[in-house]
Amino acid sequence: MIAVVIAGLILGHQALQEAMSDRTRQNLTLFWSVIDEVLNALLLLVLGFEILSVHVQWPVLLAGVVAVPLALAVRAASVLVPTLLLHRHRAQVWRGFAVLVWGGVRGGISVALALSLPDSPERSTILLVCYVVVLATILVQGLTMGRFTRRVFPAAAA
Repeated sequence: MIAVVIAGLILGHQALQEAMSDRTRQNLTLFWSVIDEVLNALLLLVLGFEILSVHVQWPVLLAGVVAVPLALAVRAASVLVPTLLLHRHRAQVWRGFAVLVWGGVRGGISVALALSLPDSPERSTILLVCYVVVLATILVQGLTMGRFTRRVFPAAAA
């Protein structure tokens, strides 16, 4: 199974580079960009309908707020190991590490996974925590990403 995925990635990359004209490549990229936007819009629409059925409880809301820095810490841990293994001798590695951690916006996949859970008493709790984390990362991290990057890499902004 993994070999099929790897083969698809390799062949797809080669096809984009060698077997297509520039116009075909642009059209294909545009097509998949539109599909991505439509599917994200549908997911957010489902999220909007589903959030109406979630009963907001203060302890669960507090758990979601606590989960935001926890998600950042987990992102930092997951980025740290490859960064140390691959780029430990580079001078700019820690700046790039900071941008990778801050740019790890959670969104569509986590919401889709939470929405796919079967009906149970825990589903509402998981959905609310997921919504809080996604909302916080999109609003805080997503809206401050440009400013954060300019602060971390001031020479690139000038």
